Amino acid sequence: MMFKVLLIDDEFLVRQALRIIISEYDEFQVIGEAQNSREALQLYEQCAPDLIFMDIMMQGINGIELSERIKSQNPRATIVILTAYNDFAFTKKAMQLNIQHYLLKPFSLQEIYNILKGYQETHFKKAFCTDYFVTNLLNKGFEESCAQIHDLITEIYFLLPLDTRYKILQKLMYDALHLIPGIQQTYIAHYKKNFPITESTCNNLIFAESWLFYLIDEVFRQKSIQAYPQFIKIFSYIDDNLNNNSISLYSAALQAELSMCYLSKLFKKEFKTNFKNYVNLKKIEKSKVLLKTNTVSINDIAFELGYNEPNYFCKVFKKFEGVTPTEYRVCH
Repeated sequence: MMFKVLLIDDEFLVRQALRIIISEYDEFQVIGEAQNSREALQLYEQCAPDLIFMDIMMQGINGIELSERIKSQNPRATIVILTAYNDFAFTKKAMQLNIQHYLLKPFSLQEIYNILKGYQETHFKKAFCTDYFVTNLLNKGFEESCAQIHDLITEIYFLLPLDTRYKILQKLMYDALHLIPGIQQTYIAHYKKNFPITESTCNNLIFAESWLFYLIDEVFRQKSIQAYPQFIKIFSYIDDNLNNNSISLYSAALQAELSMCYLSKLFKKEFKTNFKNYVNLKKIEKSKVLLKTNTVSINDIAFELGYNEPNYFCKVFKKFEGVTPTEYRVCH
């Protein structure tokens, strides 16, 4: 895993010293240097660095103001403030911006090493937060796992460089698929084609969240089918009628030749949620992609997904997403 570092300081010798120190770490690469705030903003937007070392006093806007601009674009940006002045007002403002590293010049080698080491350890742990997610996937159940997708993908996308996301998503896919009992390598290859990690997946949060939703769905489905083959007919019925307002537990039970009571118990056992919630989660996932990828009205989306009443669709959407469809379209 390679972390990108941007150096911002009007003193060439300071930048050179930092570059030499950082070059000792294989996991870090200096991808740009700037001597003023204008150059710094251009480089930040072009290179999307993971870690920024920034002088507090520069031509143009100062380091605190520049940090504020960067934090407004990416609140998770990690900034190390460098200064020759032990100014309490600057320190207080840096703390308000959640800037945790504030070094007085001349800084020591050990101070820089400690920052790099701490950053590396923290972000390696974040990179493998997927391990915890997969380990607890089946115990938490379908609905609770889906509720964590947004936070997980957001962590991956804000904390990891682009070239690392593919590896993390690939690991996530393999680990999740191995939860299916008795899965073989040939099936892994099959699923790799069905759930490709494309450029869009690695660059777009919405597509990545949708990718993970359907991956989780497949894991739960295949596990259920192996335990109860009748689920094949149930899932076929759901897929064929997902946009139909008449989809119901009663109709699914008829398809599988099971009693409603027994199917309800099986569904709760396998998915840790009920049939109705499962169907609504599938519909809401489709609606999220529609909301973010085109300008179709919310009413039209509701009707397309089989909701006769747009207000009811909005109520269901808010239940699972915590916001209305309108808020989701604007804010996410």
